[in-house]
Amino acid sequence: MTDEASFLAAIAETPGDANLPLIFADWLDDHGDPRGQWIRHWAVRQWMHPTYESPIAKLLDALAKDRSVIKVRRAATVIGEPIVPGLVELLAHETPRVRQQACHCLRNIGPRARDAVPALMKALSDSDFAVREQAAKAVAAIGADEAAGTDQLKAALTDSNWSVRRTASKVLGAMGAKGSVLEELVERYESPDTKDRLDVIEGLAQLGTADVVAHLDKAIDDRDGEVRVAAIRAVGRLPAGERATT
Repeated sequence: MTDEASFLAAIAETPGDANLPLIFADWLDDHGDPRGQWIRHWAVRQWMHPTYESPIAKLLDALAKDRSVIKVRRAATVIGEPIVPGLVELLAHETPRVRQQACHCLRNIGPRARDAVPALMKALSDSDFAVREQAAKAVAAIGADEAAGTDQLKAALTDSNWSVRRTASKVLGAMGAKGSVLEELVERYESPDTKDRLDVIEGLAQLGTADVVAHLDKAIDDRDGEVRVAAIRAVGRLPAGERATT
């Protein structure tokens, strides 16, 4: 057998032969076709029958229809980079659960899904909190640097979802961007709007570094009682070692 059609015909004629698909996989490897390694992995192979075509279209269709999502996530993790563009498209799907599951797949793929980071950053502003949570976790799992921008992460520091806030802070820390974010939060604190100042306090609390202590001390003397209470609570949420410097 020297071509794909011959292999597929032989496999179809002897469906009980477990070796033929593996021989076909070796042949695909020799021709630089990623399907070879996919055929060998049970989580992907089940999506490739009967003609062993690329499973990506089937996987994305199942995810868009919210079917077999656990199996899709397993297969997507094995496939990696080739399925990333399709998952990024699903981040704009009309159904929140589909967007959430696309984020989850990208999270599982990890650093191999680096091309998805800009779209995941946008997803941090999604209207659905579960999507925002999975997007934040995906960015953390993939990794990001300051080239990806920090605007969405700064906004996520004051998200209504605690998990989003915590993960955004961790990502900013991993990016080495907490210093620049702190400067911007301090500038924003000068806003006359109470909600802006409350958001700043939440952001400072999430940063959780020793550098925020002096700024929270200042907020404890704010002219607005709600801001003062928020600042006191924020200090109480700081790690014990940082609180000790107040």
